[in-house]
Amino acid sequence: MHSLMISSLGLLLVFRTNSAYQRFVEGRKIWEQILGIARNLDRMTSLYSKEIGIAKLHRIKHYLASFPYLLRHHIRPRCIGCDDTTPD
Repeated sequence: MHSLMISSLGLLLVFRTNSAYQRFVEGRKIWEQILGIARNLDRMTSLYSKEIGIAKLHRIKHYLASFPYLLRHHIRPRCIGCDDTTPD
């Protein structure tokens, strides 16, 4: 009876581990797409910097640089330092 329970518990743990890894991989793909789009927009604004103007160019680059960090804060609002081990 115990060996049957142990094997079913093992299968449950394997299933949970695989599904957690799949969620991690999917999130990583989305994050890479966001960073890729931000880089492409940065390149595009650099190409058309004369038409855009210096002030707008700096503002766009500032927004593009801050967007991934703001998105991370939106997804995980309590993760300001993420390396802090001190409780709130």
